[in-house]
Amino acid sequence: MRSPGDYYAHVGYKFGGMRLDGEKGSSVPDASKPWAEKSLTLQTFYYRSGSRFSASDNTILDDTATTFGGGVRAQWNSLEFDTGAYQERHDRAQPGGGVVTALVQYNELSYVVYPWLVPAVRVEYVKLSPSGGPAVTDLRAFAGVEALVRPNIKLSLVAQVEKANGAPPGGWGAASGLAAPSTPTASVGPEVEAITLGLAFAF
Repeated sequence: MRSPGDYYAHVGYKFGGMRLDGEKGSSVPDASKPWAEKSLTLQTFYYRSGSRFSASDNTILDDTATTFGGGVRAQWNSLEFDTGAYQERHDRAQPGGGVVTALVQYNELSYVVYPWLVPAVRVEYVKLSPSGGPAVTDLRAFAGVEALVRPNIKLSLVAQVEKANGAPPGGWGAASGLAAPSTPTASVGPEVEAITLGLAFAF
């Protein structure tokens, strides 16, 4: 029987704006725009996990992963900016052992034009560094807009541009990437990988 090996800690603090619990004492400058406020939120976290899984060569791996990072959310009325980064280290995530380290960084900017219309831009960066091998990177940019055309119907349009230098053995799909270099060490992009039109509705 294996002992528990997962631990998680998360600390955050918000300056200004409405209280996170929305309780008494909170207020917004304009009741017709309850999302609009002037605030700054800082947060950091730490996560340790243990997992046991079968690798591609059918060997059983016991992997311990540690992750730590933080983020900032800044809002100025209807404009919101989010940024953050974290580093993840796996002690045994590949056959034959060896450490794999991942660095992830993201930035997102959005603006509430109307309560029913919100455009946004997001940039994500992933770098994987396996011990004894070359590092590979993936850079993705998303530009999109969401519109609530009816109270129960939401439309979204998102374009994804991606650039990858190399690729992990399983490709970039596990990290939500679409770039597919011809070889693990080849480069591709920047190129438009997808333009997605979505429709969501509720009864």
